[in-house]
Amino acid sequence: MTPHGRPEPPERDQLVQVDEALESRIVEVESSVVTYLVRIDEGSRAALLGALEALDADVEASEAFQRRKNAFTSVTGVAGLGRSSLAVIGQKSEFPTVREVPVRVLRAQIALVRAAKEELRAPSPSTLDALDVANDELAAARSRHSH
Repeated sequence: MTPHGRPEPPERDQLVQVDEALESRIVEVESSVVTYLVRIDEGSRAALLGALEALDADVEASEAFQRRKNAFTSVTGVAGLGRSSLAVIGQKSEFPTVREVPVRVLRAQIALVRAAKEELRAPSPSTLDALDVANDELAAARSRHSH
């Protein structure tokens, strides 16, 4: 229940704020996964690996930003006057460009990234199947949101 006594909206309607650059990197991974699933070869494997490495670099930059922000707050006791207080996933700057993403889609994206990493780490019929399932689940999550 909300503070006003109304029921909480269903999860599919809940949106989270994601840094636009991070969301773009995730979409690049999604595209690379589709290419990889259609044609598994050295080129598609290298493209998927490159997309995952770029995503990891963005995540690392976001974590470094959060550490700096937390260090500033702990030293000064001030969250930062005049600074953004947004809780944005993947935030790398004080004033990020934000994209709202449905929670279900974000969870499906995370599952896809994990499955892709596992497929590249130790390729097998089961990891390939898990990647294919994660890709299908992401497509279904996107489809549910667009209706």
